[in-house]
Amino acid sequence: MSCPNLFKNEVKHCLGHFFQSAGRQLRAKHLSHWLIAIALIGLGTFLGHKLGESQVWMTLRYKAYQSVLYHFTPRPPHPKRTVLVLINDQEYWSPPLDGRRPIKRDYLAKLIRKLAQANPAVIALDVDLSLTTDRSTFENGPYKHETDELLTAVKEVGADRTVILARRLSYVDGGERGFQAVPAVFDGYPFGDSKVRSGYISLPPDIRRIPLALTMQDGSTKVDSFASAILGAIDEQSLRDAKENEQDSLPYGTFIEPQRFIQHSANYVLDSDAKKLQTDMAFKVVIVGGAWHQFGMNQGPEYDSHESPVRNVYGAFVHANYVEALLDSRTYKPLRDEVATGIEVFFSMVLAVVLSFDTRLATKLGIAVFLCVAILGISYVAWQNLGLFFDFLVPVVLLGAHVVVEKLLETSA
Repeated sequence: MSCPNLFKNEVKHCLGHFFQSAGRQLRAKHLSHWLIAIALIGLGTFLGHKLGESQVWMTLRYKAYQSVLYHFTPRPPHPKRTVLVLINDQEYWSPPLDGRRPIKRDYLAKLIRKLAQANPAVIALDVDLSLTTDRSTFENGPYKHETDELLTAVKEVGADRTVILARRLSYVDGGERGFQAVPAVFDGYPFGDSKVRSGYISLPPDIRRIPLALTMQDGSTKVDSFASAILGAIDEQSLRDAKENEQDSLPYGTFIEPQRFIQHSANYVLDSDAKKLQTDMAFKVVIVGGAWHQFGMNQGPEYDSHESPVRNVYGAFVHANYVEALLDSRTYKPLRDEVATGIEVFFSMVLAVVLSFDTRLATKLGIAVFLCVAILGISYVAWQNLGLFFDFLVPVVLLGAHVVVEKLLETSA
C-alpha cells in the first residue's frame, strides 16, 4: 500500500476514534447538564443584550470598537474636508456673549459673515436655534432683532455657498410614536434662492451609528441629519447612495481624535484677515459649535458633551466625524440582530459541547480563547471585506462567562 493511502487510512482511523470517544462522553452527560448549558446560553445572550444598553458596557464597547476599527485598519482615517470653529469659555463667558442663553445671534451673524470671507464650501452652524416660545410671542420678543440679523446674514452668505442650520427633534409620546421636528426660529423665513439647509443635531443612543434621514411622526416628512445635510451640500449622489444602502439601519463609522482636526476659536476667526483664514478653510466644510462649560469659566460639565470611542467630545466633533466617515466611505453596515444573535448562540453551543469533554481545564480554556479569537476574526473579515460590522464584545464576554460558570458548577458538584 502506498504512503499516501497509509496516511489517509491513519487519519480516518484517528478521526473515527475521536468522534466515537466524543460521542460516548456527550451521551454520558445527564439531561440536567444540557438543560443547564441551554439555560446559560439563553440567559447569557439575554443579559448580554441588556448590558449593551448600560453606559458602562457602552464604554467598554467604544474602547474595543476603536481599537479594532482604528488600529488594525489598512487605511487609518484622518480629517480631510472639515474644519472646526469653536466658541470656547473665554468667548462665551465674556462680553459680548456674557454667557447668555440663547446665545446672542447677532454675534453668530458677525461670525458667519467673517467665515464667508475664507471661501469655505459649507458653513454648518451647530448651535441650537429652537423656538423656545410660541411664534407670536417670539415676533414681539427681545431677541427678534438679533435673530433677523442672523437670518439675513445666512441668506446673504448662502447666495455663494451652502449654510446648514441646526434643528432639534423631540420624541412623540416618549418615543413610541416616533419623532417630530422642534420648531426653529428660521422656519418660514424667506431664504429665496440662497442655499440654506437644515439638519437635526439629535444624536443616536449609540454614538458610533451615523444618523441619516429620519421619517417624522406624520409619516410623510423626512428630516436630514446635520451630517447628511452637509454631505448633500457637497455630494448629492453620495448622500442618495448612503440613504439607499442603509435603508434598514444606521451605519457605523470610525472615529478620529479631536486633536487631529484643524480647529480655531471664534475669536481667532473674528480677528484674522481673509487671506489667513483661507489657508485652512477655503473649499472646506466649516462646522461652528460650542465648547464652553455650563456654569462658568472652567466650571461645571461641558456644554453639548458626548461620550465617544475616542473620549468625551463636543457635539461639533461628533458631526465632523460623521461627515468625514461619509465622505471617505468609512461606514459599515451592522449585521441584522437575528444574524448576530445566531452567531453568538452558535459559538456558545460549540463551547458548551467542548466543556462537556473530559479534558484538562487548560485545554478547555485554550479552546475558549480560540473561539474568542475566531469571533474577532469573523468581525474583522466581515468589516474589511463585506462592509458589515459585528459587535463582537457580547459573544466574547459570553463565552468567557460560560467557562467560568461551568467550572464553578463542576467545583460545587
